[in-house]
Amino acid sequence: MRIQLEGSQNYIDLREVEIWAPASATRANLAIGRAATQSTTSVANDLAETAVDGLSNLYYQMTRTESRPWWQVDLGALREISTISLFKPTCCASPLLNFYLLVSDEPMTGTLDE
Repeated sequence: MRIQLEGSQNYIDLREVEIWAPASATRANLAIGRAATQSTTSVANDLAETAVDGLSNLYYQMTRTESRPWWQVDLGALREISTISLFKPTCCASPLLNFYLLVSDEPMTGTLDE
């Protein structure tokens, strides 16, 4: 699953990402502990994995301000998804606007314009 913003002067900051299996299956956050990557890292501790550590009240990840920033997580296998929840840090007032939410069973590389 990938989040990508539009525009040339944007950044992504996420406190936590939850990807839920359907209620008919075992209710589980499929994103916890999975491999996450992002287009850039703002500072050394703003790592992509922070958004899938299951600790929604502590740290958050942040990309640098750039053209079409993205953040993604690999669920490791084809999974049925019922809900995707994105949580922003409470410290930051900028809403997550004008973004694409992409889900694919193939690895995603580059940006939407490439």
